[in-house]
Amino acid sequence: MWIVLALLVVLLMLGGAAIYLLHARRVPVSLGQGTLAHRELGSAPLARHYDTYVPRELVPDAPLVIALHGERQDPAAMRGLIGQALEQQARVCGFAVAYPAAQPAGWGSGSPEDIAFIQAMIEAMAVEHAIDVERVYVLGYGSGGQMVYRLALAVPQQLAGAAAIAASLPIGDAPGPAAGGVAVPMLIINGTADRLNPFEGGSGSWFGLARCDAVRSSMATAEFFAQRAGARLQQDDTVSAHQLPKLAPMRSLWRNPQGVTVVLYALKGGGHVVHQPYVRQPRWLGAMNPGFDVAAQACLFWQL
Repeated sequence: MWIVLALLVVLLMLGGAAIYLLHARRVPVSLGQGTLAHRELGSAPLARHYDTYVPRELVPDAPLVIALHGERQDPAAMRGLIGQALEQQARVCGFAVAYPAAQPAGWGSGSPEDIAFIQAMIEAMAVEHAIDVERVYVLGYGSGGQMVYRLALAVPQQLAGAAAIAASLPIGDAPGPAAGGVAVPMLIINGTADRLNPFEGGSGSWFGLARCDAVRSSMATAEFFAQRAGARLQQDDTVSAHQLPKLAPMRSLWRNPQGVTVVLYALKGGGHVVHQPYVRQPRWLGAMNPGFDVAAQACLFWQL
């Protein structure tokens, strides 16, 4: 009898812990003053899909922001994660948003097919919404952030700016110089306590259950893009990290003579999350700073 009761107590405790760590209340994303649409490129079974959000008052030659979802996500999940923050910025700053869907295997290693899909989507948005192809920005979370890095190296001439969240360059990647010698302004936002994308580099995992490929450190990733841009380090707040409170954003900034910058925000104690004030993410992903709005920071960095 006592053994049964003990097992029942253990099960209840495990269930409570699972609910605490895994549950995150989903808040529906309001369309506000805009329109959400689903689009398709190509034909079955090779068709690729993406969702679009277009503010009601969007004018011709407006910018486009592409939001790339993470591992085991889709455009709807990405929109649920960052849509409220990003689409609010879209209405204020006057840009369209596109949420492309990866192939079933994910963004993988940034295959030529994925890059061609992104390029075709930009062309389709230019035709349908008259967006300015000279002002295309890309933002990605997790594996979508790694895709951001590959796009910045493969087609930098088509990007006016980039932002990667909870993502670092995989160690296995050996990217060459940016195509055409073009450097893309790069914003990187990583948590120092991210278990899946370790801030100091290496293989990520969550108590050994979810393992990720080895990555470079966040600083090495930022320095990689700074070197490609010929940019020098001008500010590094991480040297005083011990004096800062938990979840404080620490900024490192590199700049070149042409003004192209690389910025790394290290969220002290932050996890594998998209920091913003609207949606609480599962606690197992780590700590989140609701006072640091990733979408607003990206738009400020891009000067939208």
